[in-house]
Amino acid sequence: MTNVSRGQSEVVGSLLLAGIVVLTLSAFGVMVFNSVDTGERQLTDIAVTVTTDSITVTHAGGEPIAAADLDVVVGFEGESQRYNAADAGVASPVSTGDRWTIDTSLPYTAADRGSYVSVMVIAVNTGEVLYTDSEPIA
Repeated sequence: MTNVSRGQSEVVGSLLLAGIVVLTLSAFGVMVFNSVDTGERQLTDIAVTVTTDSITVTHAGGEPIAAADLDVVVGFEGESQRYNAADAGVASPVSTGDRWTIDTSLPYTAADRGSYVSVMVIAVNTGEVLYTDSEPIA
């Protein structure tokens, strides 16, 4: 009887196992990196003040935004109005410290003082909501 040892089978097995691990990690990496959102974002901080006769939108920091890309949606008691900064004559681009006062055709009146109005500021170019909140009418 001859004792035959086949050492190459262990080496082949190790190489096959290493190949399977590399392929699995590569597939996982492709899935992870394909799910990363690399879309454009508007990094702008907005502050809003609501009074009985106007809404003031202030660019409080971050990237400038074109006036045509800045919309405000004001909602009150089931009604809503949409305003665009460019249509209102706001200079473009809107940068830190710039203010936009909306004082025409508001969906509420001075008699609604103390009620809450919803305000949403949208970057039209990216579809991103820059600000959303319910503000009391002061």
